[in-house]
Amino acid sequence: MALDKAMNTARFGARKAKEVYAVEGLSGVMRRTRAWRRKQRAAAAAAPTLPHGPLPQRPTWHQHVLCVAERSLPQCYHYRVQQKRETCAHLGIPFDDVGLDDLGEVLTRMQLASMVIVYRLPGGPALDRVLEEARRLRIPVVYEVDDLVYRRDVTAANPNLDTLPKGLRSAVIRGSDGYMSALLGGEYNLASTAPLSQDMARANGRRSFVVENGIDATMMEIAEGLRVEPRSPAHPQACEVVYGSGSRAHDQDFALAAPAVARWLDATPAGRLTIIGPVRIPDALLRHADRITRVAETLAYGEYLRQLHGAAIALAPLTPDFFNLFKSQVKYLEAALVGVPVIASPTVYSSYIDHERTGLIADTEADWLNALTRLSADPALRVQLAAAARDHVRQWELPNRPAQQMAELVASLSPDRAQETA
Repeated sequence: MALDKAMNTARFGARKAKEVYAVEGLSGVMRRTRAWRRKQRAAAAAAPTLPHGPLPQRPTWHQHVLCVAERSLPQCYHYRVQQKRETCAHLGIPFDDVGLDDLGEVLTRMQLASMVIVYRLPGGPALDRVLEEARRLRIPVVYEVDDLVYRRDVTAANPNLDTLPKGLRSAVIRGSDGYMSALLGGEYNLASTAPLSQDMARANGRRSFVVENGIDATMMEIAEGLRVEPRSPAHPQACEVVYGSGSRAHDQDFALAAPAVARWLDATPAGRLTIIGPVRIPDALLRHADRITRVAETLAYGEYLRQLHGAAIALAPLTPDFFNLFKSQVKYLEAALVGVPVIASPTVYSSYIDHERTGLIADTEADWLNALTRLSADPALRVQLAAAARDHVRQWELPNRPAQQMAELVASLSPDRAQETA
């Protein structure tokens, strides 16, 4: 039995290493191997250190939020963990976050927590240990994701996965089962959008909450610094359009707008395109390779906003597939924050952007081409849309909507309120 377990572990490790190597190279394999070893050591060390048996009743000490979070995705960690810390500070609520690779620290901090938020982690032995200790302490567990990673059927149908290496695509689809297991292990749900919150509730029958992505103090500080300095585009005489993606999982989204961008470049000698991130350049744009600036690596957040600020127009295309319906308004927030007008797909963005007032919505290729042509030819319209958008997104500054939503979550799960609604 032990030999079979060891062989299965070795086979899984070899397959996983091959998948990671295809996307992240040798350094990625080494980094993930070190993280896996830390998790194994932490799980072994923490197992016998705490007592067993439930507390006689739920603790009633002050509110204290502990977030056990996935930390390997910088943008996700920024919006879903770091922003929550700042929001809780605004509300006067202590907030800690610990990676699951330090299980001993997680279990220790749980002793003073009034709520545990598990963010974007799949099920497994280490998470099972966290859930077991939460049940012993009678602490509510809130499971949080920011997209449909727990839905195998929807993940498999996501066209953006078609451009990934076959092994990696299969691993992403298989991984959905782990997220579903974790979702079923929580007592409450937390999402970044109302549609996602509703889908989580349908999946596990639990009460769901929403805390939206917002604009934090760091973002405000960067934006203010960019506002008072002159724009510094790489090609001052050009009209620069920018598209940013943090992963290859948006190849099909960008391809949606690519034919119109290519036609716009045909008709606009001063037009240029900047692509930020590892997204693939569609064939339709290859004839304009000399007018495309490629920033292949993932930029530090401040540098990404600086690149965005230097552009004239930002693009936010999303294919109308089911997976994308649950995404949030981040690209709109970021562009509006740094004063750049957005052209966006109706998928998701029609719920946030007021067409012709705070941005332009484009559905067909003709819509995308018309929007690009209008904005590139009319600097005054660009300024008008950007200013209206900046006023509009102020509602998502953390002390506003996100703080109200977080306060409702914490209050609803306080011992007195929980007993009232039980």
